[in-house]
Amino acid sequence: AQRTALLPGLADGSLKLAFASLEPGRRYSLAPATTVAKPSAGGWQLDGAKSVVIGAPGAARLIVSARTAGAADDAAGVSLFIVAPATPGVSLSPSRTVDGQRCADVAFKAVQLPADALLGPAGGALDLIDEATDFATALLCADAIGAMKSANDDTLEYIKTRKQFGAPIGS
Repeated sequence: AQRTALLPGLADGSLKLAFASLEPGRRYSLAPATTVAKPSAGGWQLDGAKSVVIGAPGAARLIVSARTAGAADDAAGVSLFIVAPATPGVSLSPSRTVDGQRCADVAFKAVQLPADALLGPAGGALDLIDEATDFATALLCADAIGAMKSANDDTLEYIKTRKQFGAPIGS
């Protein structure tokens, strides 16, 4: 049901998602410690907070990592949920990153989710999060390399054409 509902919009670009994984004070740990999802009547109750969720202010859905079992740093017991930002109990505090991207800190307070909000099997998402984070890191590095190359090219062009005392400054 999730694939039928989500994939067409993802494929044509009309559905924007934001990945809510990082928690306040847990910079390098991908395992959620304070965001918890517990079974409730007909679904799940989500409580916790995520920080610096890139794209959250414009997203139609958030993919949220939450602990469904185990201790704070256990590899097992991490699950993913799809959550609409307009769901009661979800609050966004929008801001911008240093490079101008829109982001938000997101709080979840007694958020009631249907059973089908769980993406995949309960408890086995940390390896997927780790893999997605590795892929995203590689893409961000490629983006940074492109920006550095462009800045370098612009600098080289400038020093070839800018003249000081009648001569190019790069001579």
